[in-house]
Parts: sequence; structure tokens; C-alpha cells
Amino acid sequence: MLKLNRLTETERKHFAKLIGENHDVIVGVAQKFARANPKNIGDFYDYYQEACLVLLPAHKGYDPSKGQWSTYLNTVLNNQLSKFSLLWNSPLSVNTNAVKLCMRIYHLESVGKDKEEILAELDITNDRYLEVRNLLRRECLSASKPENNQNMERIKEIRASLEGEELKIFELCLQEMTVMAMSQIMGYGHETMRRKVKRLLNKIREEYQ
Repeated sequence: MLKLNRLTETERKHFAKLIGENHDVIVGVAQKFARANPKNIGDFYDYYQEACLVLLPAHKGYDPSKGQWSTYLNTVLNNQLSKFSLLWNSPLSVNTNAVKLCMRIYHLESVGKDKEEILAELDITNDRYLEVRNLLRRECLSASKPENNQNMERIKEIRASLEGEELKIFELCLQEMTVMAMSQIMGYGHETMRRKVKRLLNKIREEYQ
């Protein structure tokens, strides 16, 4: 991932120019993912920032002989934000292919396709459609669904393994708070809070998957 503090002055100016030139595309893709994730702890700002950070590496890796820049950029942004959605969703049992399929379903619905058309175009069964359709709308480790006994037991295990600040951040995740809201409660800047949440989710994912 791009490290802004390592950019030269020339690279910073080029980066700012790229953001300006591609602002509408970045906003559009970020809004699409934010709308599809209303209960995700990441918000529009997080998706927009993530899209901006991949912009410079994408531009450096672009080969004009392989297609238009706009098509390439859309593909890169959608792939990166699919991975980002996976990170900021539940660390319990989501896989990247399911996230990508869910976003394809969301896109087809947004352009007016009905369920039967989507099933035919994606060549998936109705059961698979129902399984993944609301994947990105689910709560992050939500404790609001007591019927899911496996998740409830996993949450208890995670709670027992954490303490101090990590436990407090985990409890905020369970309350479906955005990173922005967490940063206000914890007294950290948005980016610092984002790194802390990311570190915790990675830790949970490594220990419990």
C-alpha cells in the first residue's frame, strides 16, 4: 500500500493531480461500496481514502496497450475495495470470492436487473444468491442475532482473550460504530483509530479462523 510520507515532492504533486483528474470515478466507486455496507464499521471516508491510496500504484502499473485507463482504474478500485470490504466486515467467516459476488449482485440490482436475470447472468443458484446477497450489509461481529449460536460462542471466546484497549475497541465494533465514531470516543485521530481497528481485526482473524 502507498506510504504518503515516503513520496517525494514531485510524486506528491503527481498524486494530487491524479486525484483531481479521477475524483468523480473514485467518489462513485467509494459511494457504491459505502451504500452496500451500511452496517460496516468503515464509512464513505474510509472507502474514499482507500481508493485514493491505490491510485498512484495503479497509474504506475497501467499499460495503455491493454485497454483504456478508465476501465483499468475501475477494475483496480473495485478489486481493492472488495478486499477492503472483506477486512472491515466480520473477521469470522467471509471469503473474498463471496464479497466480489455480492458486489456484482449489488451492481446488477442497481441497474434494474431482477433476481431471475441476475441468476442467469451470474450463473448461480437461488440458494447461492440468497446466501451472499446481504453479505456486505451484515453487522461486524454483531451480537444482535442470538439465533446464530456459533457466532455468539465465538464472540464470547474473543472477549475472554482481550483486555484493556483492545477489548474496548472490540465492544465498539459490536455496537456497529464507524471508525469516525470510535475515534471520537477513544480520543484518537481517524487514521490512528483506523490502524488500531485494522490491527485488532487482523489479530482476531489470525487466531479464530
